[in-house]
Amino acid sequence: MSKIKGLKVPVFLASDDNYAPFLAVTLKSIFEHASPENFYEIIILSTDLSKENEEKINALKTDNSSIRFVSMKEQVEKIKSIFPIRDYYSIETYYRIFIADLFPQYDKVVYLDCDVVTLVDIADMYRVRLGNKLVAAAHEDVADILEIYRKYIRYALDCNPKKYFSAGILLMNTKLFRKEQFAKKFINLMSKYTFRITQDEDYLNVLCKGRIRKLDLGWNRGAFPLGSFDEKELKIIHYKLNWKPWKVDDASYQEHFWNYVEKTPYKEEILRKKSEYTDERKQKDAADFQRLLCWVAEDAEDPNNYRNAEVMKGFRKIRRNVLHVMGKVSYVGRFFMYVGRSIFRTA
Repeated sequence: MSKIKGLKVPVFLASDDNYAPFLAVTLKSIFEHASPENFYEIIILSTDLSKENEEKINALKTDNSSIRFVSMKEQVEKIKSIFPIRDYYSIETYYRIFIADLFPQYDKVVYLDCDVVTLVDIADMYRVRLGNKLVAAAHEDVADILEIYRKYIRYALDCNPKKYFSAGILLMNTKLFRKEQFAKKFINLMSKYTFRITQDEDYLNVLCKGRIRKLDLGWNRGAFPLGSFDEKELKIIHYKLNWKPWKVDDASYQEHFWNYVEKTPYKEEILRKKSEYTDERKQKDAADFQRLLCWVAEDAEDPNNYRNAEVMKGFRKIRRNVLHVMGKVSYVGRFFMYVGRSIFRTA
């Protein structure tokens, strides 16, 4: 490794064999926009990535990068039974929670899902100052097109939909994660509540609430139409949910994806995956998405959801205490008791 003039940029990704081709696309896009002044330390977390795939991925390495494969099998085996998994989600989605504790040499890291393409130097994100914020992330733009999802975010998770972030692209303050035992808090919350919609993203938003450095949407733009977005701000494309070029023909920004596919050893495999995505599978995915929307509505109304069980419980306790104190005062107390009941009636 030559002498580094710029930054050391740690970038974490998580993948299994099924997503290895898309991991290669993501890495190719990172390396193509990487500054020669910096050095990019790529760490790939997995429980089961074949040697063949490791070799193919490793072949993408550049002069100013390293690629390291780290098995998470031992860590996950201890607590895998508590991780909720559904549909296309895999256990790998939770690996980002362990990064801070397993890699104490880093005070902050970039985390990327494997269904993204970068159009800028990822070091630009790494340079963002976090201060006392736990993460830097962009707004979840799926909430901009689904009203029911916004309702879920507010009434199930007690988060502001405008501040709810997408967890697929993160700058993580791993120094604070360690100091505040974030992984322990994450597992404790997961043991009490099962968030079945966006799962790891929901837990992260609840735990990071109020401590998020907001990035502009260009850092995590979904591959679907959104009229309010300024295309000049596009930096990273996130092919999430069913807007994936290897599944559909109308994903936004798919030309960028196919550009990098051509530069990986997985072109034929990705084309095969697309050809195997039959109408039957499309119908199943559409049905799964409708089922997910039903869950969103159910969980927003659930009297035992996180907001109702944790947050509103606190409001009700405050109301009881306030009314109890007010009740001890005569006429003035009765007046304020009436006002107090009015204020807290909806809690």
